[in-house]
Amino acid sequence: MGTFPNNHNPNTISEQAVNESFTLCPTIVYENGVQAGGPGSAIAYALNSVKFDPATAGRCNDEGECCLAQCQGNWSIEALGHDTFNFGDDMNHAHVQPNGGYHYHGMPELLMDFLGDNEGMTIVGWASDGFPIYARYGYSNADDSTSQVKALTPSYRLKSQPDINRPNILTALAGPGGGSNPNTPIPMGTFTQDYEYVDGIGDLDQCNGRFGVTPEFPDGIYYYVVTDDFPFFTRCLKGNAN
Repeated sequence: MGTFPNNHNPNTISEQAVNESFTLCPTIVYENGVQAGGPGSAIAYALNSVKFDPATAGRCNDEGECCLAQCQGNWSIEALGHDTFNFGDDMNHAHVQPNGGYHYHGMPELLMDFLGDNEGMTIVGWASDGFPIYARYGYSNADDSTSQVKALTPSYRLKSQPDINRPNILTALAGPGGGSNPNTPIPMGTFTQDYEYVDGIGDLDQCNGRFGVTPEFPDGIYYYVVTDDFPFFTRCLKGNAN
C-alpha cells in the first residue's frame, strides 16, 4: 500500500476488525441491480479483507463549489478516471477513510500480483450478495473456458452532452484536493453523472458483471468484474446482501 496520511489524504491508516459472512448459494434477485454500498456498509470485500468502496464523499453543487469529504451538493465526484481532484489514492487505486479503513476504489494491482496469474481469470473477492469478483480478465466467450482470455470492458460511456445544471467551472474548493484552483474547468468524467450505461457496448452489464464459466465455477455463475474504466467496480448488486 501507499503512504498514509499524504498530501491529498489526511487520514491515518489503522488496523480494522472485519467479520463478514457470505451466502454459498447466491441467486439473482434484481435483474437490473439494486444500488448498494455507501456509508456504514460495504458492497464487497477482497480476499485480504480490504473492502471495495467505489464511490466517494466528494461533492460539488451547481455553482461549482466543491469539497472531497463530508460535502453537500448534487454532483458526485469520482475517485478515478480524471485529474480534476486528487483523493490521494495509491498504486492500488485505494486510500484511507477517516476511521482509518484502507479501501479500494478500483483495480487492486498489488493484490493481483500477490495472487499471481494476473493475465488469466483471477478471483479477488466476494460481493456482499455472495457472487464472486474477478479482476480485469475473462474469457472472450463467456461460456467457453477454452476461448481466449481478454480484458473485459464495461458498457458505460461519457455522455455526448453534459447535464443541463452541471457545473463546468470550479469556483471554490474546501479542504485538501490538490492540483485544482478556482476558475479552472471541470472536464467530463469528473462526476458519476457524466456517464451513461448503454446495453451491449461492452462485455458487462449495468452492475459491471456477467454470467459465465470461470476456473472456480466451471458450470457458470454470475460474477462481478473490476475494470480499468468506469465504473471500475460495481455500484449495484444483483442478489440480496447479508
